[in-house]
Amino acid sequence: MDPEALLFYGDKTVFIASEGQQIYKEHEPTQIFTFNREGALKTAWPVPSVFWQAAPDKRAGSIGQQENKGFESLTLDKSKGILWTATEQPLKQDLIFENQSFVRLTAFDIKSKKMLFQYPYFLKDPKDGGLTALEFLTDKTFISLERAYKKQKKNGANKVQLFWTDCRSAQDVKEHIVLQKNFKACSKKLLWSSSQEKNIKVDNLEGLALSQPSADKKRTLILVSDDNFNPQKQKTQFLFFDLFEKQ
Repeated sequence: MDPEALLFYGDKTVFIASEGQQIYKEHEPTQIFTFNREGALKTAWPVPSVFWQAAPDKRAGSIGQQENKGFESLTLDKSKGILWTATEQPLKQDLIFENQSFVRLTAFDIKSKKMLFQYPYFLKDPKDGGLTALEFLTDKTFISLERAYKKQKKNGANKVQLFWTDCRSAQDVKEHIVLQKNFKACSKKLLWSSSQEKNIKVDNLEGLALSQPSADKKRTLILVSDDNFNPQKQKTQFLFFDLFEKQ
């Protein structure tokens, strides 16, 4: 297991998304797991075939997550009992678009653990970037977090962007093992980019959380980084944003 996202559900349940791995002897698919609050594993969710094709070594297999690019996010539509996730970068079989990259926002029914629908999501930075976190808002709309690491910059640099993402009019592609050439993806609107900030050097931001509304309808959005167990060169960083509901 390579855990990347954690989500509390009710008083007794914790969901964890694992990125999986394909380069070692024991191959593991990207997958969702259910634990209790004491940390005991309850359920390993079934893996839809679109995300996984077992292969004897890292050179074989053309279906499923890219290595270290599986599920990075988890978010909850509590009213409908739906768990949403997405891979960080496109599935192997979806690497067919010139100069464009699409991942699949995927909804699972919590009770049955079955995949309900999938919507294509366009990555802003197809070469270096990935979708690292999602926060459900309402009715198939989200805040999405994309992070790109630019190796060509001096000492490397992260570029982070937040988007308002709307999948209400997007095409459901769950029946397609390979994305077709013509489909309607989720729409996106840029909310914030780290390139706007002159006094903050952002780190490897990979998680976000959104508070409940306060009396004045303000909500706090929190971003957190992953230091990759490398405290000499990276850091655990928190960024806080105030969000206000439009009147």
